[in-house]
Amino acid sequence: MRFDRIQAKWNARTIIAHSKPHVCLVTLVYLLATSGLALLLSLFVVNPMQAANQYVMDWAAGGGVGSLTAEEVLAAAYAGSSGVLGVFASVLLGLYQMVMQGGYLFYITRLVRRERGGYADLLEGFGIAGKVVGLNLLIVLYSFLWMLPVTVLFTAVVFLAALSQSMAVLLLVYIAGVVGMVAYAVWVSLRYAMSVYLLMDQPEQGVLWAIRTSVQTMKGWKKDLFVLWISFLGWSLLSAVTGGLAGIWVSPYTSLTIVQFYEFISGRQTISAEEIPPVNGGNGF
Repeated sequence: MRFDRIQAKWNARTIIAHSKPHVCLVTLVYLLATSGLALLLSLFVVNPMQAANQYVMDWAAGGGVGSLTAEEVLAAAYAGSSGVLGVFASVLLGLYQMVMQGGYLFYITRLVRRERGGYADLLEGFGIAGKVVGLNLLIVLYSFLWMLPVTVLFTAVVFLAALSQSMAVLLLVYIAGVVGMVAYAVWVSLRYAMSVYLLMDQPEQGVLWAIRTSVQTMKGWKKDLFVLWISFLGWSLLSAVTGGLAGIWVSPYTSLTIVQFYEFISGRQTISAEEIPPVNGGNGF
């Protein structure tokens, strides 16, 4: 039995239409508490990465006169105490957003299970903040370890191609390598894609259990989830074009559908439910 993407999206729209409080309002609060806070913070605290990027852009706009050293870029990024404060604020904000994301997924999961959900659910992640942060950091570490040998191999192959002194060969190898690395990175991310859902669903379990279970659960389902991700690409572009405003609807629509995928591959729920209207046509978008 395969995952019915079209039916899942129809279910998501139905849940959005009948949710009380409305899921878009809860999502608005979530986005204000995360992305909104990040924007507000950027007005008062200098992000070192942005400062370094601006320094490089200014140098390029000036015609690239003189040499550009790593020491100069670092000095511009961490000028004065504002650079150190920016690093601290960025790290703290990132950890906070991880925890808030966990709470939002908890809320979305309750809606999918036809349970009453509300604004207070957004704070559920703080009850297991250590686990949520630890899970995300471990995923980053494991992903890095998986990518490291491939990156080394890619660098070696490009170096050998450069020795051929053929620009055509170098370009071909580089493009093929980049495509291969992107595909490999997607495969790695798909392995751990269900980890946070598992942890928020069973918070009494540990982070290693969530990671191992995600790897096992995703066997045979990576293609389905990848296709599901791609099917939301247009909506993501719409959200970006509207400056994030469309995200008030796109975020819950996407999350509700992916949680149904999690429920389905976990054996907790079939996509069709008696209280959900059947699909009459549609293209899955």
